[in-house]
Amino acid sequence: MEIGANDARTQQVLSLAGLDIPASRGQGYASVVHTLITHARRGISDPGTEIAKDTWDMALFGHRGNLSFTAITQPWLRETAKIWALADLPRRRGRSGGDKTRHYLSSLALLSGSLRQRADRGEDPSVLGRTDIEVFLNRLGYLHTAGEISELTRVLGCREVRKLLTAARQPGATRPGGPAAGLSDQFALHRDDMPDEPEHGEPGRDLPPEILRQICSQLDTLVSPHIRTAIEILIDTGRRPEDVVALPLDCLASDPGGAPVLVYDNHKAHRPGQRLPIPAATAQLIRAQQQRVRDRFPDTPASELKLLPTGWANRDGRRPLTVSALSTAHRDWLTLLPPLLPDGGGEFGKDRAVPYSYRHTYVICTASTP
Repeated sequence: MEIGANDARTQQVLSLAGLDIPASRGQGYASVVHTLITHARRGISDPGTEIAKDTWDMALFGHRGNLSFTAITQPWLRETAKIWALADLPRRRGRSGGDKTRHYLSSLALLSGSLRQRADRGEDPSVLGRTDIEVFLNRLGYLHTAGEISELTRVLGCREVRKLLTAARQPGATRPGGPAAGLSDQFALHRDDMPDEPEHGEPGRDLPPEILRQICSQLDTLVSPHIRTAIEILIDTGRRPEDVVALPLDCLASDPGGAPVLVYDNHKAHRPGQRLPIPAATAQLIRAQQQRVRDRFPDTPASELKLLPTGWANRDGRRPLTVSALSTAHRDWLTLLPPLLPDGGGEFGKDRAVPYSYRHTYVICTASTP
């Protein structure tokens, strides 16, 4: 770094941030300088100083990358978003924990874009009301019809804006002196405002092989072991989601040759106790999930436990994960993944990949196997 010090003296800069890096120094030199700047900036910063900025260095909050509020143009809405994000980030875990917060801000940016259509560009929260919410909902519908956003983005946009506006009121953003002071209670989304979920289980909704491979390659990014187990069982067995979430803890058996068999109830056809041969790897992941459930609910008889217990109001492990909760977790996970790219070019719509898709894909792959 002696060369860097000489460059700084020659240019008479007050800080490394103002250093003009000569092209002749090479990329390695520039990388070292930028790293020093980053560490120096973090050394004199903390969350308290970072929240005043419109782009946050997520390392100061225990996450990766940056968090940008610049797409939210109304000052009151941007500051409200910062209050919400400051409370939300400590709840996020894992290497991709901050991605969910980023996605909420992208949904809020859709609301910001809708408010900009007003004559006052939506910059006065005290004059906003139910009409502005209806305009936002209609705008999302138009953007979806025009092909500018997917059906999934429309659904998540409504859901996440609803949750964010509700949560932002709790830490006092709308109280006197807060950034959203005067915001009417009518400026809120309600359950009836939510658009219908994407249709599940439609004929022909199988996944191309290359898309399924890309999804499988990202399974390690799933933070929740029981959600990952559920998705892998769906992929490996082709069973209906409602049959998988209802699996009892003791759902493994063996055929006469000792190979693993999944024992499940076919609820649609009212055929309990169906037996399906499964790969050894699938049996192994089920055994691991069985152990997690036994460790979590040691006082409940094994015969009463579910393989995939819900995390809500379920002290004894007897209540199973719901199809709705699984679909939501699956959708949220796919949303955070890189784009899914088909062999023919373009981008595969993630809203086309739903838990039921794995059943269609399994049936087609099985039918095409000699």
